[in-house]
Amino acid sequence: MNIYRGPWRWDASTHLPCWSGPEHCTGALDARPLSEQSVLGAHDGQLSGVGIFVTSRPLNDSNYDLLAKGNWHDIKSDARLKSAIPVCAGFKADADDLVGLIYKAFTLGASPDGSDSQRPLMPQVDGRLALHLGGMSLYDGFNWDTHDARSQVRDVIRSDVRQAIMVGRADARQLRSVATRLPATWQQGSADPVIVGNRELLLALRLRGLSITDADAWLKSQATRRERHYRKVMGFLLRKYRLSGDRWRELVPADLLNEVDPPEEPETTYTESFNKADASTLGPDLTWTMLVGTMGVRSNTYTGLQEAQNSARAEADLSSADHYAQVAWVDTSRTMPSDFGVLARHSSSAHAAYGVFGSAGGTPGLWRTYKVTSGAYTALDSGTTATEADGDVLRIEVNGSTISRYLNGVLQNSSSDGTHSGHVRCGVNMQGNNRGYHGDSFEMSDLAAGGIVYTQHERGVRGLERGMWQRWGG
Repeated sequence: MNIYRGPWRWDASTHLPCWSGPEHCTGALDARPLSEQSVLGAHDGQLSGVGIFVTSRPLNDSNYDLLAKGNWHDIKSDARLKSAIPVCAGFKADADDLVGLIYKAFTLGASPDGSDSQRPLMPQVDGRLALHLGGMSLYDGFNWDTHDARSQVRDVIRSDVRQAIMVGRADARQLRSVATRLPATWQQGSADPVIVGNRELLLALRLRGLSITDADAWLKSQATRRERHYRKVMGFLLRKYRLSGDRWRELVPADLLNEVDPPEEPETTYTESFNKADASTLGPDLTWTMLVGTMGVRSNTYTGLQEAQNSARAEADLSSADHYAQVAWVDTSRTMPSDFGVLARHSSSAHAAYGVFGSAGGTPGLWRTYKVTSGAYTALDSGTTATEADGDVLRIEVNGSTISRYLNGVLQNSSSDGTHSGHVRCGVNMQGNNRGYHGDSFEMSDLAAGGIVYTQHERGVRGLERGMWQRWGG
């Protein structure tokens, strides 16, 4: 096992151009600020920023500096390693071993807003911070009041709560604006920008057979629900971090404290059956927004309607950024289309999410995990090979900063990345142009949040300062 520091490379050789690690890369940690992650490569082989990479073979490439060989738990730190680990400005990583240096760089040495380095790792729903790289893993117990990275975690959470409040308000304003125009919305060819910008929503309402009166009531009820949704987000966070009483106020940015109400109980599972007449839109159970290309329904399943990438987002909010999404591949007579997959932790306003795809990049039998930042893809692993079969269920779980890919209920890979933290929507992806490529049975749901309690003994076992470390293979 070889651990390197070096740049990301733009790989334009596949159906899904993306930032990728070096040759023989089996795992990666992205240390780039958001501004670098969101830029598309201009040509194959272009280099960008810095990452930590694990490779199965030694590299003969001067762009990559070998940090060490072997398991990161067994490699003692020295001055060279301490200076090589990428951190935000003004921070110096210090630990006894390589895994400690990397862990501190991606927690204490990270930038909560992603302005000058990677964003910090966030705890999982079980109350632990997790770090995964090329088959090696580390877990550290997180306590809201005492952990050394509590400042970074709190800053991210408050930013996410702010986002939930502002998105809810904006969605509510939009829905109410549509409601005021309802008598005109049934008119074809309207140039009203509000109507033009909400055509998919209005078409869905019409397809449901709603009268203007019923549509008005539905829009206004949804506006109220969206406006209050941040309360469910806070309810989930209270459970996750084992807070109670008025401590929910610690989740809210100070300038918004007088504008918000207490948390509500979290919920949420959404499903999409695609059971409707053939159409050039998705539905009928959820409202969908096309991000790239066009998708539609054929024979009660969904399919892509353009030859290149097709991506769609379900306009439904889960209560937490810790959630899963899954979809089934349906077809026995044709090869799986390129980049058939499902997206999680998707932004409500940009093409930004995590995704797991089959036939990744156009390679049959390859299953791979990606993130997309403002439309620019980055591969987080090298992928797993398994032959596709009709009925395969592909699932992504985003749990803190752990992104896990499952095929038919079996874990294939877990990666770590802190880029996307607060988004609560999901979606689907597919290349192809209605050639018998189909997906079905979309589902998205919050993960269960309970948190864990640490004993005094656990706090003392191979800790950094607090919490608990666990060593997993390599």
